[in-house]
Amino acid sequence: MSVQGISHVSLTVTDLDASTAWYAAVLGWTEQARGETDTTTFAYGTLEDGTVLVLRRHRAGSRDAFDETQAGLDHLSFAYTGQADLEQLAERLATAGTTWTPIQATDYALVLNFRDPDNTALEATAAP
Repeated sequence: MSVQGISHVSLTVTDLDASTAWYAAVLGWTEQARGETDTTTFAYGTLEDGTVLVLRRHRAGSRDAFDETQAGLDHLSFAYTGQADLEQLAERLATAGTTWTPIQATDYALVLNFRDPDNTALEATAAP
């Protein structure tokens, strides 16, 4: 038995409609289905490369913003092919009114850090 990859990533959001619109505008996320369970509502969708990203609102959940210093997720990083892609992403972030850090060259990659509407720490990287 061995892990074959990651099936999907599911992020908790406070406003499902606002988050689906933001992820579509900024990351090219396409909603495939929407549903609900006894405890959550969710939107299932894919990024342009086919990665499955589920956005989930918990009815009994906290409305507190994301905090990467708490146990759990620190950040989610998306891979891009080069600096031009990161610059295009920065334009989408600006259009969406999102705050981000300038593209930084590190020893391992070009890095663009940003946050979603719930303050979830996100990152885009590309080969230098």
